[in-house]
Amino acid sequence: MKKAITAAHIKKLLGWLLTAPKITIIAILITTIGVNWSSNAAIPHQVATNTIYTALGVGGFGFILSIVRTVKTEKGRPRRIKILGTIMIPIIGAAALIGNHLPIYMFNQQQEDPQQFQNFDIRQKPTQPVIQDPELLSELQYLEATYDYHKLNLIYTDNPAADCKWDSADGCYFDFQKTIKMKRNNNKTILRTILAHEYLHYAWYENHLDTDRRLVSDLIALYGRYPEFRQRIAGVDDHYQASGGLLPTELFSYGCTEISDAKLGSYIAGKCRQYININKLPALF
Repeated sequence: MKKAITAAHIKKLLGWLLTAPKITIIAILITTIGVNWSSNAAIPHQVATNTIYTALGVGGFGFILSIVRTVKTEKGRPRRIKILGTIMIPIIGAAALIGNHLPIYMFNQQQEDPQQFQNFDIRQKPTQPVIQDPELLSELQYLEATYDYHKLNLIYTDNPAADCKWDSADGCYFDFQKTIKMKRNNNKTILRTILAHEYLHYAWYENHLDTDRRLVSDLIALYGRYPEFRQRIAGVDDHYQASGGLLPTELFSYGCTEISDAKLGSYIAGKCRQYININKLPALF
């Protein structure tokens, strides 16, 4: 016969769990996740920051608990161990904060000494002043872009493969630089389609569209519904699958610029129209 779980059992379990070393281990694990996310451009910086704040909260609780139990512990080896654990908790917290803010600090240093950090490419802030090529700005206005693009850099690049880190790139968007880089193209339709695609990445991140569960769900369903859409995104080199970059923002940018309203569905199409006039671009299917 199974024994019933009593209040005594729960108290014993909590007594075992709520010790400074175990709480410290939990804080370390959460801190590790947060610091790792902080250097991952695919994870919103606020999510990483909130994760580290959670780790600090857990660590703070362990710190207080450790002090209380250290005071109650008699002198000897157990007391020394508890004192050491108490000292380690704020050190871990300080390391977490430094790890979280290090990329921003390095960016500021880069501005003062760009040669020292010429290969640094993490979480860069928008450059000042904003640079907008007149032709690209005109094309963006032709697309009837509605979201504020005055802080968006619009730049032509003569070497898109190197700048965008993709051999077949015709354009790319860097969120932390708020910059679109475009390959020159005499075909206005292609140029506008790519420009709209990259601009929609800007709108996606600026408006946190990844938090719109209905939109993300419909985009994933769209991707699964049409083989030609999957093939279009895969292209000739399957870049997104190979790089792990097939995110909902890509489905949104491709969908809004290349799929007909009827196949997009009313919700996705409505979201697209909040940022550009999708009728200015021909649908591929």
